[in-house]
Amino acid sequence: MRNAFSRRMPIVIAGLLLSASVSAQNYGYRDHSWEVGLDTVYQNAATLEFKGGTTVDLDTDFGLSFYVAYNFSEHLQLQGALDWANVGYKAKIVTETGSTANANGSLQSFTPRLSAQYNFMERPITPFLVGGIGYSAINTNIPNGRPVTGCYYDPWFGYICGTTQNTRKVDGFAYDVGAGVRWDVTDYGSVRLAVERHWVDFGSQGAPYVDQIKLGFSWRPAY
Repeated sequence: MRNAFSRRMPIVIAGLLLSASVSAQNYGYRDHSWEVGLDTVYQNAATLEFKGGTTVDLDTDFGLSFYVAYNFSEHLQLQGALDWANVGYKAKIVTETGSTANANGSLQSFTPRLSAQYNFMERPITPFLVGGIGYSAINTNIPNGRPVTGCYYDPWFGYICGTTQNTRKVDGFAYDVGAGVRWDVTDYGSVRLAVERHWVDFGSQGAPYVDQIKLGFSWRPAY
């Protein structure tokens, strides 16, 4: 699952780390403080390869990551986060009998996770490393059964009939590592830019990864 983004990632990380040298003043606003943050997630196109020959080509797409964090010190931060993405894909599915089928559409993923971030400097601008673990639930939207039509009574909209169809869902433990730069713009607001790699462990089917760039902001309430 190699791509041009992966080859350029070390250069991007180096640039992020070097940018931290623009600030040299002392700082002390992060220590023992809470934060609430929101990141826009850019996910690079990638090809996921699974055991048995199945491949999934993911489109380039955007997602969101919401997190709540606590700074134990100027350096150490612990985050609880929820990542969401809606990504288009094309898949070549190889069955147990060796036959193949093609599918395309979009998948939705939800990943609650815990991450630890280490800031290298006690300054408004600091490079950091981040790593975490979570659990990804993915709805492929590939039909997994016959359509079922039913009716029910809604207390607000009355008698409603409709057709539903089960879709294939997969899940697994998720892991991520990354590096970036954080800028505390004010006493209460920060922006951050990170480059991360995310794996999802599907057990016997392998643990493919995707590369992401996260750009967002956080708010530290006054106390």
